[in-house]
Amino acid sequence: MSALRVSDHAMLRYLTRGAKLDLEEARAALEARLQRAHAAAERLGGGEYLIRVEGLRFVVRNATVVTVLFDEGPVSGAATLSRRRV
Repeated sequence: MSALRVSDHAMLRYLTRGAKLDLEEARAALEARLQRAHAAAERLGGGEYLIRVEGLRFVVRNATVVTVLFDEGPVSGAATLSRRRV
């Protein structure tokens, strides 16, 4: 008998419906937290960049955070942006 697994989609639904996490409130808080770094990047030309904070890397493409990764140091930043899909 195989072990039960919970998909990412199901986990997100559980957090928003079962645990009553307000996803839009969490999104707004994250956007506010990253706004200063985003504004600085936009002044430099925007496009694709990383925001590194609290041990995480927020990968930004065209003013949208597309993924969040563990920050593994400065070398990993260039490799992250060189990939077309993260």
